[in-house]
Amino acid sequence: MATAGDVNGDGYDDVLIAARQFDSPLTDEGRVVVVANAGATVVKTVLGTLPDSQFGFCLAGGRGFEGDNTSDIVVGSPLMRINGANSGACILYSTSDVP
Repeated sequence: MATAGDVNGDGYDDVLIAARQFDSPLTDEGRVVVVANAGATVVKTVLGTLPDSQFGFCLAGGRGFEGDNTSDIVVGSPLMRINGANSGACILYSTSDVP
């Protein structure tokens, strides 16, 4: 769990919740949910895209990773396979780009 910054623009910081062993439809693909701190409603959900990648193993959120003063999210996926090896990945999402 981590603070996401104000993802939905309501003036309150939101919360990131990770489930790195979430299965749907892949095994241990993982997912991250952004929850509005005021009202406890789900704002966005991001699923991992590869089996056994444990997307959401670590996360961070905050303002301005990209320098544009909007809240951004960084999600770690330590077992993501790139070119056939478990090299892992750290993925940056601008909150305007999060599906």
